[in-house]
Amino acid sequence: MPKKRKRPLGAEGPPSATIAEINEVLLAPKRQFAAPVEAQRKPKAKARSAPMAAAKSAPKSAPAAPAAKSAPSAKGVDGSKLALELLEATTTQLLRRKGWFRDVRLRRSAEAFMRSSKLFQKAGAAARQGHVRPGPELTAYEQELLRHLEGLRGKLGAVPMNEAREISLKSSGPGQVIGAKLKGLKKRAAELEKKPRSVIKGAGLS
Repeated sequence: MPKKRKRPLGAEGPPSATIAEINEVLLAPKRQFAAPVEAQRKPKAKARSAPMAAAKSAPKSAPAAPAAKSAPSAKGVDGSKLALELLEATTTQLLRRKGWFRDVRLRRSAEAFMRSSKLFQKAGAAARQGHVRPGPELTAYEQELLRHLEGLRGKLGAVPMNEAREISLKSSGPGQVIGAKLKGLKKRAAELEKKPRSVIKGAGLS
């Protein structure tokens, strides 16, 4: 850290003014010094800018009339957009209703079938033009999609997760283990009846 340099002290002594000047200041009347002090205290008036001054000096004009409300646009319903939304909703509802939405392959196949359908392409081509809302065409599309997915499901061997399955309690569960132990106990009891003095080796002694 650099050391701070000490400032040299000023020379001490009497003031540089003469005694006559000091007496003149002390004996002068107070009014002589009051005017300069008041002039220093008064703030200077800020100069107003020319545009603001002109705006204030100009006479007030009449209030502007409110803008007329624009008439509502006479645009009709976008039929092409509505057709695309109906196609997507029909495809999704069919997948959920049949329980096929869990299979990614069926979902992708349904989406590809929807995009390749004539109704989808027609609605996409007439995006900026008027397109009539599909009615019976949508029902025909749903039936075609159902046939397509059923055929594809048969080829893939896809089974929905919510399909009912029959479970046999005899062939599964703890019944097999219990049956094996019962057979072992019956076998040991039969050997003891034939040879009561014989020692039957268990699983730990063999």
